[in-house]
Amino acid sequence: MPLTFIPLATSTLSSTATQLNFTSISGSYTDLFMVVNWKSASNNIDYPTFWVGAGNSIDTGSNYSANHFEAGSTGVAVYSYDNATNTTLPYGQAIDSPNYAYMSVWLMDYSATNKYKTMIADYRTDKVNWQSGVGTATWRNTAAINCIRIGQSGSFDMAAGTFATIWGVLKA
Repeated sequence: MPLTFIPLATSTLSSTATQLNFTSISGSYTDLFMVVNWKSASNNIDYPTFWVGAGNSIDTGSNYSANHFEAGSTGVAVYSYDNATNTTLPYGQAIDSPNYAYMSVWLMDYSATNKYKTMIADYRTDKVNWQSGVGTATWRNTAAINCIRIGQSGSFDMAAGTFATIWGVLKA
């Protein structure tokens, strides 16, 4: 079945910030696809983090679950968690300044109102101790997603030049 990708929004930080936010995302598509490119503003970004919500309200309740597999220059690891207040997709390694990390996320059936939302992602860093991972996550809510927040689980900032782009995906 062919897919059609429609660009919906791009946000690029012009200065240091703790998060990027997308609101009022149209529910006219089957799925969402997002690409994020982080740049650290300090020594690292403590685990890039992802939240979703409905009604332009980000859900920070304990409604996320995830499973992640990662491999890198220092070995492999598997992480699983339930009832979390966000999801790190995949868990990932902190990003040393001035390096970037790249992540792509597929949000399946994001506009459905009769099922929990599933996300799949891949992640790579360009640091000396490189790391790559894949993961799945579930937002345990049946509301249609119309807002997304990208940030980090610690107190570190993202640098100017960090960006994210979202596409709506139409299935034929």
